Amino acid sequence: MMTKNPARVLSTISNVAYGIAGLVAYVEIEGPYGPLVALSCLLLMLGSGLYHWTGSFAIWDERGMYAVLVSVLGYHLFLPWVLTALAILALAALASRISSREAVGTLAILLLAALLLKSLWLTAITALVCAGLAYYFWSKGSVLGSPAHALWHTLTAIALMIVITS
Repeated sequence: MMTKNPARVLSTISNVAYGIAGLVAYVEIEGPYGPLVALSCLLLMLGSGLYHWTGSFAIWDERGMYAVLVSVLGYHLFLPWVLTALAILALAALASRISSREAVGTLAILLLAALLLKSLWLTAITALVCAGLAYYFWSKGSVLGSPAHALWHTLTAIALMIVITS
């Protein structure tokens, strides 16, 4: 079912921020990880946009989140890109069987740890502040019906761009 609800329209349009993050990844990250992270961001933009517009297909929103977090984590851990791509496919296959909140939280903590291990303290703290603010706005309204959710998309995309360019 498609909607004309202004809050849902705003939540849908705000997913463009993930597309911008993907463009940043494509330009900033050398080698095969540039396109991998960019495609992951594109999947998140399209999957989340579809979910917020229709109210259905939440699984594609979740798969996009997993793809982005795993691709950026693999990049920062210097893993072979093929291994990271396989991990993305495995998580996508398991997406309907796992808790998205737990999986996203675990991946975010692993990414934060990877940044700290690389001594990227300022990056880690800045991304954590953006993510914390994003979570605050996310918690203020329902996923589909709150204009505050658009701030979640924008702030998490900003955090992503900070992590990508570090």
